[in-house]
Amino acid sequence: MIIDAKLTVRQAENKAMLAEHGKKRQSNQKQTLHARRLENQLTQYFDTKVRVREGANGGNITISYFSEDELKNILSRLKLV
Repeated sequence: MIIDAKLTVRQAENKAMLAEHGKKRQSNQKQTLHARRLENQLTQYFDTKVRVREGANGGNITISYFSEDELKNILSRLKLV
């Protein structure tokens, strides 16, 4: 596709970025109000990025950390240290 359309590297990167952002928008729209609220509450509580994803038979909660101190804070709040 890139070669056939004779796209430059920048043009190909822009198309990839647009495709990726389009997918994210669609998945965010499917997230329920309850999941968004829970995600916001957990993000504030843990003071880091938290993602809540719902599925037909359950879901996932992902807590991200970006330093050793953030990990220690999360574990402390979970009373694991």
